[in-house]
Amino acid sequence: MLESVAIGFGASGRNGGQIVNSYSRDMDVIEKQNGAETARALGAMAFEGNQIIRQRIEKYQINCDLKEGNLLPPVIRNSGKA
Repeated sequence: MLESVAIGFGASGRNGGQIVNSYSRDMDVIEKQNGAETARALGAMAFEGNQIIRQRIEKYQINCDLKEGNLLPPVIRNSGKA
């Protein structure tokens, strides 16, 4: 974990605890910028990283209230944006 001050100070403490299987850009954008092979590798890494987190939660019996499910962001009426 890299953090400019202390673990939990900046980005590592601001994700709200979600395990997300994506990036801030859609995979088609990543593919256009980096090529299909790199996009596939990055997609696989996202899922692999999430599996590692789940395995460590189980292995080390981390009490973190893990809940499997989906994130359904609200859509703001009249904006069409999520």
